[in-house]
Amino acid sequence: MTVRAENKPSLAAFATEVWAPRAKRRLAPKTWERDSLVLRKHVLRRLGDAAIADLDVEDLALWQEELERAGVGDPTIIKAISILSGIFREACRRPRSTWVSLNPVSLLEKPPARRRTPAGTHWVETDWRNYRSRHFIPALERVEAEWEGWSGALEDAKATRESVRGLAATRPYDLGRHTHSALMLASGMSLQRLARIQGHSIRVLDQAYAEELHEFKERPARIDPVAEICSARALAWPGLDPSTGTPLREEPGILYGRDRT
Repeated sequence: MTVRAENKPSLAAFATEVWAPRAKRRLAPKTWERDSLVLRKHVLRRLGDAAIADLDVEDLALWQEELERAGVGDPTIIKAISILSGIFREACRRPRSTWVSLNPVSLLEKPPARRRTPAGTHWVETDWRNYRSRHFIPALERVEAEWEGWSGALEDAKATRESVRGLAATRPYDLGRHTHSALMLASGMSLQRLARIQGHSIRVLDQAYAEELHEFKERPARIDPVAEICSARALAWPGLDPSTGTPLREEPGILYGRDRT
């Protein structure tokens, strides 16, 4: 069936009637709640009345510039572009009813995704692409080399490991997962809840962390995971506030204890 040109759907009609129901089924409720807000506030409010087939890359570039002039943050603009691209991809799958065969959103330049390091400086592309070799392993090597001095500065130095030799061979996935589990158990989280978070059975959790569970049962008080993370960061990077883990001063040339240059 061929649809006449005068019956081309608007962006708002196609997004709400076709794209949104499919996206809502695929996304988690909280994710959909966030995305639908961005859709209504930043996409449909400015572009919704236009026929989706009539929107070209120049229209979308002007829309992006309008968002930037309005002070919309880069992460929100990136999300809005991603949502709009998804709408156009869906429209391309229905060319006879939408008159859309190309996705003009693919020609837009997204704002760079910027994250701050603990020292307050921004990561660059090479930091993301070489995270394990440039940041993760050097950080663990530094922990191995300076562990004796760091552990001696802790309130209960005798309760820490005498050596962390071999730590640098740990994978980021393992270290992050096991650290999270240990912190949650030490804070008093139940095995049932942690097992649901980790995605395995209570039996597996009990076997994997039997030593930690025995140790935590003997401790009189539970820990605050956030406070523990902040204090550990401050121990490794003296320029950080121990209570918040944020920089006390700007150190633009330092990244995880290593000069960027």
